[in-house]
Amino acid sequence: MISTLAAFFTNLCARFLPSAFVFSVFLTFVVFVLGIATQGKTPLEMTDYWGSSVWKLLQFSMQMVLILLSGHVLAQTKLVSRFLKLLASKCETPTRAIVLVTIVATIASWLNWGFGLIVGGILAVEVAKKVKDVSFPLLVASAYSGFVVWHGGISGSIPLKLASASGFMSSIMGGETISTSQTIFGSMNIVLSLVMLITLPLLNVLMHPKVVEQVSFNAQIAEQEEDDAHTPATRIEHSRAVAFLLAALMGTYLVKYFFDGGGLSLNIVILVFLFLGVVLHGNLSTFKISFEDATKNASGIILQFPLYAGIMGMMSGSGLASSLSSFFVSVANETTLPLFTYISAGIVNFFVPSGGGQWAVQGPIMVTAAKSLGVSISKVSMALAWGDAWTNMVQPFWALPLLSIAGLGLKHIMGYCVIIFIWVGIVSSIIISIF
Repeated sequence: MISTLAAFFTNLCARFLPSAFVFSVFLTFVVFVLGIATQGKTPLEMTDYWGSSVWKLLQFSMQMVLILLSGHVLAQTKLVSRFLKLLASKCETPTRAIVLVTIVATIASWLNWGFGLIVGGILAVEVAKKVKDVSFPLLVASAYSGFVVWHGGISGSIPLKLASASGFMSSIMGGETISTSQTIFGSMNIVLSLVMLITLPLLNVLMHPKVVEQVSFNAQIAEQEEDDAHTPATRIEHSRAVAFLLAALMGTYLVKYFFDGGGLSLNIVILVFLFLGVVLHGNLSTFKISFEDATKNASGIILQFPLYAGIMGMMSGSGLASSLSSFFVSVANETTLPLFTYISAGIVNFFVPSGGGQWAVQGPIMVTAAKSLGVSISKVSMALAWGDAWTNMVQPFWALPLLSIAGLGLKHIMGYCVIIFIWVGIVSSIIISIF
């Protein structure tokens, strides 16, 4: 039954779902019209909100490009390539392949969301080379399904911001901080994470189509050829000593950073990937060639992130996000506030697909409501975090790096992602309501 339903949504998306870029353009004008129709803004005001925000994700865009490229570079080293092949060799059936990819991607995403996206995508590609009768689009969707736990993991932006209560939340929290023992390691979050880890592999296996359509992919883990020329320039490029000096600089900084108590962040994950890439390639020539080879997969990120920054600006500037959040708060009580927070966060996430950006828009409203109703701030905040992660399953923004690695289009995986979205929504709503 589930495979039939997945096939229905897959065929539907294949026929009617446009590319991820066109989807982002569509969302832009949906928000533009809603701001005029529901918030009383003029077209010029909405245009101004869009234009003043369209470049606000430039730093984040570069981070996403670098994590994609550095992940590719790391995967193209001989050591990592051999390890992935060894791991993939354990998969002799489609069931094992899907379970392995889902579990690895889920655990990796819980540790760090950027790491999870890259590891999941690379492993899906490598497994697809070994298991010929597995659905490659389903493998990629399985890798993406693991991303749903990221905001409940140790790189989750909301629980980490609560632990410091800095910035705009400082006055609202009254200087109070909430330990990660109540958020990331709280009972509700642990149960949610474990349920996803156990049930998502089973759900993904049940979605496997009876007839596997062969879909080609362009991501390759290739051996790099070294230049045989012996000019001074090429000897320097292939020198292990030069690569060692760069790696030593990176490694020294990383050791000091972690020794001083620094934690995982997106920038640190990128630096770790680059450091390992230099070390494992062993010379700057093959490292550079590998990096250049990976750049062709970054175009989707570069093109679409400014549009989503503009959407986020219109949602915030027009008051759309605040109005939606306030509506759910107005109909909530001490029992239903966490569930309504989860649902509202899921809706807002379609238009503000950034954990930090969404917290800036919804956090003050939801935390203030929790205080006035006597509801646990940690529970409401984690409900917001999971709502943000939930609708990522059908929001192509975060799928871009993984799709670039796999060489697939949005329509190839979205049918499966719809089923995952429905399942996660039902299960999460029940658990959040119970705790």
